[in-house]
Amino acid sequence: MKLPLYEHLDELRKRFLLIITFLFGFFILGFPLSNYFIKIIINDLTPNNVIIIGLTPIEYLLTQVKLGFIISLFITLPLIIYQALVFIIPGLTRKERDAIKLILPGFILLFILGISFAYFILLPIAIYFLGNLSQGIIENLWSIKAFINFVLLSCLGSALLFQTPLLLAILNRLGIINLKMLKKYRAHVYVLIFLASALITPPDFITMLITALPLMVLYEISLFAIR
Repeated sequence: MKLPLYEHLDELRKRFLLIITFLFGFFILGFPLSNYFIKIIINDLTPNNVIIIGLTPIEYLLTQVKLGFIISLFITLPLIIYQALVFIIPGLTRKERDAIKLILPGFILLFILGISFAYFILLPIAIYFLGNLSQGIIENLWSIKAFINFVLLSCLGSALLFQTPLLLAILNRLGIINLKMLKKYRAHVYVLIFLASALITPPDFITMLITALPLMVLYEISLFAIR
C-alpha cells in the first residue's frame, strides 16, 4: 500500500530525529572517553622520535570534540543503517530486498575488519616510516589535530575499502555483475589495487605490498562468496 508523500516525509523526519537523539546521547558519553582514546592512540602509534604537541590553546579541545563525535557516530552507525533500510525496503522489489539483507551485518563486520587492519598493521608501519623519514634533519613535532586526523582518515579509508566484497555481492544479486565478468577482469583489478596502494601509502614497496595483499584477498573472497 502506497502512502501519501506527506506521510513519507513525516516518517523520514521521525527517523531522522531518532538518529540525531542517539548521536547526541552517545556524544555525551563519547566526549569524556575521547581523552582516554587519544592517550591510547598516542601510546600505540607514536614512535620514540616523534613528539605530539598542541599548536593552539584550543587544539586539544577541538580534537576531543571531533573524536567524541566519531565515537558517537561509530556507535550509532548500525542504527543509521537500520533506519535507512527500514525506510526504503517497502519500495523495493523482492530481488532488491534479498540483495539488501546483506548490508547491515556485512557492513559492520567488514567495517570493523578494515579499521583493525589500518590500526594494528598499516598505521604502525606508515607512521614509523614517516617518523624516520626526516631523522637527523628536523625534529618531528606533530600537531595533535593533524596526527589524530591522519589516524582517523586512514582507518576510515581502510574500512571503506574493506566493503569491496559486500559491494560486489550486492551488485551480483542485482544482476549488474557476474562471476564470469569478475574473473575476466581480475588482472585489471589487481593493477588498480597496486596503484591505489601506492597512492595511499608511503613510497616503499613493503608498505604498498602490505596494503595491497589484503585487498587482493578480499577480491578473491568476493569471487568465492558470489560462487
